[in-house]
Amino acid sequence: SSSSSSTKPKDATGSNTTSSSIMSPNTVFVLQSADATSEPWHVTLAELYPHPPLYMGLPVVEQQRLGQEMQPQISSQIPLLANTKTTTTSNTFWKDLWEKAQQATQEDTRDDVHAIRYGAAAALMDTTSNQVSYITASQCKALEYGATLDAVCQLVPPLVQQQQQQRMIILGLVQVDQYGLPHAPFAPARSLLVEHGLGDTPVLTSRRQDAMMLQLHVVTARDLAPFAPEFRS
Repeated sequence: SSSSSSTKPKDATGSNTTSSSIMSPNTVFVLQSADATSEPWHVTLAELYPHPPLYMGLPVVEQQRLGQEMQPQISSQIPLLANTKTTTTSNTFWKDLWEKAQQATQEDTRDDVHAIRYGAAAALMDTTSNQVSYITASQCKALEYGATLDAVCQLVPPLVQQQQQQRMIILGLVQVDQYGLPHAPFAPARSLLVEHGLGDTPVLTSRRQDAMMLQLHVVTARDLAPFAPEFRS
């Protein structure tokens, strides 16, 4: 059956929109391989899933309010990324990348399914010409979150193809909502990026410093899924 047994509404990340008192970022999980010789190890939820969704635990109305309130703050921070040193080349592409991801959110017209729109973009550079190109995708929503096509997940196949061309390097990746707030890729996309050899991809994300302050961060895809296996051919 495709129905869900949960009575709580889901947000666009697949998370319950009401906070849980059962778990916290400090909740410890005990993990062990099926191999009988392996040793159990302990890890917190925060370690398993760093940079959680900005809107986690918030009802849709609160998600919209937060996005609208934080929009001017993010818009003023994005141009400053050109001054950071995150790659071996110029970082001026970040602003264009952010704008293209935000434009991609306009392709999502299913506000009746969920009011938050997500778009993603990746920047690539041809090392023979130093030409920068971009690919974009928007979240394709379905009533059941499991049937939704995640924006970043849609970028993984073309990124893998581009990276196989040795002259192409991935400069960066970002996922935003219609307000321009950068969101770390959701869990399926994190696993796909790392498992398909894209763990070194720089990813723009943001964290809430307090109720009214967001701070931008550039991390690698591997930082977002530190325990995901990486398969190499």
